[in-house]
Amino acid sequence: MVGLHQLTWIHYRLQEIYPTKADQDFGGLNIVLAGDFYQLPPVGSKPLFYNKLNHILDHTKGQQLYRLFNSTIQLTEVMRQQGEAQKAFRLILSRLRVNAQVTLDDWRLLATRIAAQVRGRGEDLGPFSLAIHLYGKKA
Repeated sequence: MVGLHQLTWIHYRLQEIYPTKADQDFGGLNIVLAGDFYQLPPVGSKPLFYNKLNHILDHTKGQQLYRLFNSTIQLTEVMRQQGEAQKAFRLILSRLRVNAQVTLDDWRLLATRIAAQVRGRGEDLGPFSLAIHLYGKKA
């Protein structure tokens, strides 16, 4: 969820922190980026892979910095939803991330994981109490 603007800020801040290497990208440090391009895009910035011409200086610098990353390691094994019991959920998530056809059965399974649905059945929210909450809008 880091955008071109944020990547540029990281670069400039590292140059300030390491003044003896301020002439080097990222203050001379080795940088590892990790993430999933199918996740939410950065807020208020262009994504790292944005390659169109733009007139915002920090975005242009971010594009130059992103092009410095020349090695990619692709992880292909799903580790968070393992086992037969999680197989249906894992397959739904895979279809959702590439805009594939989601079925009514998929929707029904996902609906069982909505906190309001769990509360409605009088169940304790224990396993959901520390879950991350993502919202589409600031409001």
